[in-house]
Amino acid sequence: MTIRYFISVFLFGFISTFSFAQNKGWDLIRGLIELSANAAKLSDNCFQLTEDRIWAGGSIYYPNKIDLNSNFNMDLEVFLGCKDGDGADGMVFIFSPKMAMGREGEGMGFSGVSPSIGIEIDTWQNGHLYDPPEDHLAVLQDGVVHHRYGLTQPITIPNIDDCENHALKINWSALEKTLTVTLDGKQLIRLQKDIIQEIFGGTSEVFWGVTSSTGQYSNQHKVCFKNIRFNPASAIATSSFKKIETALLDNQIVPLAATTFSSGKTQLSTDTQRELDELVAFLQSHPDNNLGIYGHTDSSGNPTTNERLSAKRAEAIANYLITKGIDKERLLFKGVGDQYPIASNDTPAGRAKNRRIEVYLFKPFP
Repeated sequence: MTIRYFISVFLFGFISTFSFAQNKGWDLIRGLIELSANAAKLSDNCFQLTEDRIWAGGSIYYPNKIDLNSNFNMDLEVFLGCKDGDGADGMVFIFSPKMAMGREGEGMGFSGVSPSIGIEIDTWQNGHLYDPPEDHLAVLQDGVVHHRYGLTQPITIPNIDDCENHALKINWSALEKTLTVTLDGKQLIRLQKDIIQEIFGGTSEVFWGVTSSTGQYSNQHKVCFKNIRFNPASAIATSSFKKIETALLDNQIVPLAATTFSSGKTQLSTDTQRELDELVAFLQSHPDNNLGIYGHTDSSGNPTTNERLSAKRAEAIANYLITKGIDKERLLFKGVGDQYPIASNDTPAGRAKNRRIEVYLFKPFP
């Protein structure tokens, strides 16, 4: 069986073709954003935070915490509206242990959200907050929008409420404890700070989101996510998954312990999703490896039906990993039906063990 397995692995990795749906939006965001207030979904990866009307506010949050002990990298496009002289107020990209919408107007939906870090793009001058007259960027903390208490001084930028999309990059280096902000290809902010200890009191697990608001003056505010990489808070693997990690790194084909299926079914259980979340974290921490996925069935039914069912199970696993941010180009999946049982098919317990998913690592072809 071992020889057949490795011949199968080689052929599978060399000649298999796949038919994932072509998702033009960012797969990680799809269906996984919490909307509040006036925010609205425009497409798979684009959201309106506020309409062009006075005293509007909106926020979007990714509903699962991330771990700032790992890097965070995001590429997005922001749209701050079409009105310059009388357009307001702006938007803030937020890290915080809680999902919250702060005060509108000059607060941009960030004011009062604490503890937090906020990267503001402000298009209105509030002199009492020490705003410069130009549009500006700054890093704020703990829901305070007064620049006297900010983590950086405001950096003036060219007019950004110009009816155009602007490229924004936000990067956090966990090793260097450095936050950088790049707008339209120019790095404008580089903040080195132990934000886990100094802002979040030692808590590394936080939500991320974007808030925006208008006040006595208004503009439409939109954001589109282009690329994003982070480790989920579930990245700390359980002891059972540690064994799976060790076996994968030892080039073994490994059954997923908690990933099982009911007879004839492809649905993923809660336990399966938890285990796959740990697999996501593992793959994110080993970006030079790709993952092969084998689906198996018990011997119930005919071989053709079993092979088709096992392929659907493997595809269900691949699709779940994709929705969590794993590039589909890193994944290969195949169903092998009931060809390789690991237990007797004569008992219910044995058949349950045979309805399984096995995974292995391989290097991408040059």
